[in-house]
Amino acid sequence: MKPRKLFSAILLAALAAGCSQEEFVAPGNMEDNSVKNNFSEFVGSPFEGEINFSRDDEAMTRMGLTGGKYAFVEGDQVGMVWTNATAINTQLQSYSVSKESAAIKNAIEEAKLCKANDSDAYWDVPQTGYTYTVNGYIDAIKKGNETPLDGSYVWSYWAENHRIFSNTRMTYENIGGGLNWHMTDGQIFKGNYFAYFPYNKDLQATSKFRVKQAAVQTQKSTDPAVLADCSDHILDPNTGLVWISQNIPASTAATRQDISFIYPLQEQDVESGTANVVNIQMRPFSNILDTRLLVNPGTMTPANAAKIKIQSVELIANGGTKPFATTAAFDMSQWGNQNNNNGVFGYKYDSTDPKVYTWNVSGASSDAKYVGEDLVGSIKTEIANQVANAGNYQRVQLMLLPRAYKDEATTKAATETYKLRITTDYGYIDIAEIGDWYRRTAGKEGVVVNPAESKDFEAITNDADNEYKLNYVLAKIGTRATRYISFDADKLIFNNISISNKADLIDAITKWNELGKTGQLTVIPTKDCVIENLVWNEATTSVSLQNYDMYTNGQPETKKLGLGKAEQAIVDFLAKPANKLNINGAFTLAGRNAIDADRLLTPKKVTLDEKATLAITSAVEQEFKGGLDTKATAKVYVANVPGAKLTVDNASNWAGEATVYAQGAINIGETVSTNLSNTGTLNINGEFSLVVYGKFTNAVDASGKYGVVNLFAKANVNGYDKSNSKFTNNATINYVDVPASFDKNKIDYKNNAEVYATITAANQLSHMTDYLKAANTFGATDLIIEKGEINKEWNNAGSLTNFKRIVMDNVTLNFANNVTFSKATVTINGAVTLVKNTTGATPVVTVKQFVLSDNATLTVKELKVNESALTIMNNNTKLYGYDQFKLSGSQPDFNGSGYHQVYDAAGGAMIW
Repeated sequence: MKPRKLFSAILLAALAAGCSQEEFVAPGNMEDNSVKNNFSEFVGSPFEGEINFSRDDEAMTRMGLTGGKYAFVEGDQVGMVWTNATAINTQLQSYSVSKESAAIKNAIEEAKLCKANDSDAYWDVPQTGYTYTVNGYIDAIKKGNETPLDGSYVWSYWAENHRIFSNTRMTYENIGGGLNWHMTDGQIFKGNYFAYFPYNKDLQATSKFRVKQAAVQTQKSTDPAVLADCSDHILDPNTGLVWISQNIPASTAATRQDISFIYPLQEQDVESGTANVVNIQMRPFSNILDTRLLVNPGTMTPANAAKIKIQSVELIANGGTKPFATTAAFDMSQWGNQNNNNGVFGYKYDSTDPKVYTWNVSGASSDAKYVGEDLVGSIKTEIANQVANAGNYQRVQLMLLPRAYKDEATTKAATETYKLRITTDYGYIDIAEIGDWYRRTAGKEGVVVNPAESKDFEAITNDADNEYKLNYVLAKIGTRATRYISFDADKLIFNNISISNKADLIDAITKWNELGKTGQLTVIPTKDCVIENLVWNEATTSVSLQNYDMYTNGQPETKKLGLGKAEQAIVDFLAKPANKLNINGAFTLAGRNAIDADRLLTPKKVTLDEKATLAITSAVEQEFKGGLDTKATAKVYVANVPGAKLTVDNASNWAGEATVYAQGAINIGETVSTNLSNTGTLNINGEFSLVVYGKFTNAVDASGKYGVVNLFAKANVNGYDKSNSKFTNNATINYVDVPASFDKNKIDYKNNAEVYATITAANQLSHMTDYLKAANTFGATDLIIEKGEINKEWNNAGSLTNFKRIVMDNVTLNFANNVTFSKATVTINGAVTLVKNTTGATPVVTVKQFVLSDNATLTVKELKVNESALTIMNNNTKLYGYDQFKLSGSQPDFNGSGYHQVYDAAGGAMIW
């Protein structure tokens, strides 16, 4: 069926010019003293605009609002719902196919319809001015001469549950040289019609059809100087206001006592060009909450307050209720053939308030013609292009469908209260309807928010002043409530701010400072948040970390690690002692980071990125309640400063390097779930405490990389009690020196791997005996002696039977007393000399066996060597002083090829 013109319209030149800048301007009091006093006009007024459809080609088609007009644009679509369908369906479904009746024939004839009988022959009623019968249209679709509508087309006929209905689409489009209204799909029959805008192609108007309005709306801008930007979403043909037809006889237009919502279309001859003029007037069904918002500086500086941008306005129902409908459900089964004074919302016009319509819908009644569905607890308008406040009123509008619960009495609305949440880039504020809204004491011409102490205003209460409350607006149709709202910027609630990087963090801190806030600022990191080069310091001075050579008992080196400076925003934030920053979410630290002040909270997991540094540089405790993970090339330092402390209170994995200097501290485990797994390198030359529930595991990662713990001279390894404090070694421990303490009485220590003791020329321990005894007791299995001459006396440390492997590498060892490593295999690398360093008795060195590596030389001078197994000499090795060995009567075990030279102590005679 070729789309044919049913209604047409010619736009006047004035309308073609577009939207008036006066659109949505509230009548009265806009520029007078009432605005200066921050109160609005009377709470609600209806839209006086309308859409006119006319079958007279000379009539203009428009949608107008108070003080201005909106011209239809190409592509706008209006739906025409045929209300007679419900009455005819009632008759059709009352009889079977085999029992034809005059009532059925009469109903079909009155509607100009056809149906198929049992033999599928067509039973035609003469059609004047109609292209198809119903079945003819269906047959044309089957034959491919016509295209069905989107989804399922709007016809249902005798063979389909005896039902028929029509939701015809009218489109404002250019066909034949001009913009006019054309029937895009559907069919117009004789009868009563209910019109609505915008058209919904998904409607299937059997007993109900539905029009949706979004719970979250989008407004282009808040700038009142550009009204089109403030109302673009209101007039949007796809998501804007719901409009419905209202039939107001001219004779009662002043009082509107006889309004209905249905228009009759009588039989006509379109083919011959004759038509009576039938105007369908449409007015808004939706209500609008029109807010005018002004941010006052308060204690904030005016310059900062002027920067504030409104992001959204949300109307929220108190008490968790859901009073806001997002779907308008019109029940056609309750409309029938109405064309009288009983309109869908009742006929009486409230003469006591000539600005507002009333209705007589009972949501609990089975005969309700409209109910609100898909209920939500709030309606929000978000701003697409946010503009700075600049000390001027900003404008935000919310569309609200009329208030009618499904299966509940509408009187419930009278007890509901709301709040308005205004969200800005500097936080949000809630304006409570009861308690924050005021009216004038004498006369009720205005409403004001948060007035200064004044005898001219009194608070709106639940028990009185109903006409000022928002449920008054929701109980109407086509009503706008204008509210002027001003508030102080420093009353904005600025917290729980989303951040994705350091710039966002500094921006949040800056705004907190500008608002003059004190207390705890909470920021919420996004999923992949990375904060780089965070210096948490009370001054803008550079922060650095002093390095220490822990092999010389913690003497400082000249080298310092520069960590950068704190931003001014952080310094200003920390200048207020009550301020704390809570980074309440997992995030990653990158670059160089220093904690030089307290009041930084990290309740969720923090990850130190590759090549990143984190240093605790002053006398503060930085507590990672959510745990701290470090990647393989990351480095953590706790400075050599009394009170510098890093605390980990949740499961963590350290794959990088961590160092605690002599006066610093690392605490593990104030929660049951705390288990620090180390697969990196942990240098302990300060305090390392397993507190309360602390569990530490020196582990091996999935790639086979061993975790390493280096214990230095000033290490204090402490526990809470053996049942909770656990230290398990599954990888490598280097016993660099005798720890100041390792409290096994309070630590459940388990060694499942290797523990090393290391001695170098640079670390000649004056307390060698204590060192070896402690290492042996600790369970050290490996002793490494390397690099230079060890001149300190090796006093008799007793039976050091825990050592199983000793490596001597390019070292000279001086002995004054006996040393026993009876279970140790001693590997010689490079040139190694063992020499007597006493005038007393010749010391005895006891080992299990010597093994000379390739190209190694072992020299023994003036010592006795007890060896329980023959020396093994590999390629190109030399042994001097073999005559001092207990097994010197036997030839060493030569292994491999090349030279093997064995000499006596004098070195002059080769034995083998």
